[in-house]
Amino acid sequence: GEADQAGDLSEVGPEILPRSARYWHGDLTSSESGSRWQDLFRSDTGKLPQGQLDPTAPAALLATSGTTAEPKFVTHSLLTLGYVLEAYDSLSAPDDPHPVALGGTPLSHMSGFILTLIALWYQRRLLLTPKLEPQACMALIEAERCTMFIGAPFMFIGILEAQRTRPRDLSSLRFCLAVGDVLRPELVREFKDVFGVDLVTVWGMRSEEHTS
Repeated sequence: GEADQAGDLSEVGPEILPRSARYWHGDLTSSESGSRWQDLFRSDTGKLPQGQLDPTAPAALLATSGTTAEPKFVTHSLLTLGYVLEAYDSLSAPDDPHPVALGGTPLSHMSGFILTLIALWYQRRLLLTPKLEPQACMALIEAERCTMFIGAPFMFIGILEAQRTRPRDLSSLRFCLAVGDVLRPELVREFKDVFGVDLVTVWGMRSEEHTS
């Protein structure tokens, strides 16, 4: 997470998230908060956990947005994350010999986090954009020949609008996921008509993911 938010985790006990497993981006005011994420590149892999891991033990903490209640951390285990990957399998994404995924949501969001897991598990190249806006994403899709894109519905609306004013070659796209909000049927139809790609919606709280 961001270093200026390290204090928010001060009440989370080490039995849930050990200090040695906390990595932060930015300048830390105290070493007791954890380590800088850059330290991961210098870590001795021999210190990594060895042997059988407990599939029910906490593996990730994701914060809710607080739109329906007070923000809180949702605990995921290896087991629940495995269920999410199984749900992705059920989407039957098209096979591609050279898959390239582009994330149109922050990695701190459930959707961005899951896209990272998908890229790691299925050994897919994952691209990130510093600007979460339609034109920037379209430029990357065209330049890098991305085959998969994930974003909120407003991103797909923006891509359609941008295509009318500055058309780009997005023919490499094979699979698109809309997350984080209601996906209107007319948007699905229009996106299919313009780009020839089906929009699949993924919805749910950060504590679980659903597909439809």
